[in-house]
Amino acid sequence: MNEHNLLIFCLKDNVSISEYTEMIDWAYKNIQSETVVEITENQIIEYQNRGLWRLVSEITDNWLFGPSEGDWLIDKESILAVKEKLQNSVFSTESLVKNIIHVLEYAVKNEKTVIFHF
Repeated sequence: MNEHNLLIFCLKDNVSISEYTEMIDWAYKNIQSETVVEITENQIIEYQNRGLWRLVSEITDNWLFGPSEGDWLIDKESILAVKEKLQNSVFSTESLVKNIIHVLEYAVKNEKTVIFHF
């Protein structure tokens, strides 16, 4: 597995794609976008062990325990709840989590879905 091939993202406000695989392709082609957070398998495992994904799972009812767990599409209500939970967590000052919060805020503002592509 490529060390840097896992993503948390939403589409930019001027991008409208309805096919899921095309969304994933867009994210990989726009990896430097402010709405794409690249995350390594090691980071996923580290945050799994520290409990970050449990916080997200509690809100979405989709349990994510680590890499290769599948994909999550998160709706607006869940995005708001996840954002609030992360902002009030012990993880809130960490760079990766700040980037995730930014994507969540962008998604709410622009009515986009957030995708966790693990």
